[in-house]
Amino acid sequence: MDLAPERIARILSGRKFTVFFSGGKDSLAALLWVLDNVRDLSGMRVVYAEVTGNTHPECNRYVHDVAAALGLEGRLVHVRREDRDFWDYMLRVGPPFPWPARWCLNEMKRKAWGPFVHGTFAVLGIRAGESRARALYRDLHKTSDGQFTIMPVFSWSREKVLDFIREHGLRLNPCYARYGHSGNCMFCPLYSRSQIIRTLSDPEWREIIVATLKAAPVRGPLQAMVRDRWLRLAGQATLPEVAAA
Repeated sequence: MDLAPERIARILSGRKFTVFFSGGKDSLAALLWVLDNVRDLSGMRVVYAEVTGNTHPECNRYVHDVAAALGLEGRLVHVRREDRDFWDYMLRVGPPFPWPARWCLNEMKRKAWGPFVHGTFAVLGIRAGESRARALYRDLHKTSDGQFTIMPVFSWSREKVLDFIREHGLRLNPCYARYGHSGNCMFCPLYSRSQIIRTLSDPEWREIIVATLKAAPVRGPLQAMVRDRWLRLAGQATLPEVAAA
């Protein structure tokens, strides 16, 4: 179902709902949209999920800085798995792969935020332009667990997202300048060539990523594809834009 922005705002107003903020630009734009358009925010909760071991500390700091700047410290819930480390789990089951569902999303995020999801509605910063798969989504849909997901910036371009953030006087997560991504996940099977090389140009993260990939089990062609791509790019020269970052 595709909804007009005015209807999304009416649906959320006065109800319990969760905004998932990852520290990325799209989820920030979705959060700002909610603050601008939803009249009654009394039922809003903001949830940030750290991926234990795989999230850059700068991303954690950024999320808390943004919450403070927006006066949302009391609404922000920072969750993480205390009983599971991303790299230890990869050593048990192998690297995550994109299809049909990444274990990192299920094990490291969903199980961490499950007890803190607030109400029936969840707001996500997902855009159709991110991928062909996401272009098939609808800005309101019901998930398998009965929750309704709302995506207020679904039809926005990347440029509109960046302009919207600038209009609110906020800076982007500094991890974008260095790695090309938010740093919420330093290792991700969905990253582009440039993002992988820029991530591996950081000696600290390169060491743990390469060592874990070499030691982790591979139980099929999809895991092998992810592992081989990262290890192949680890051996390549740094991209020009990395040197300039």
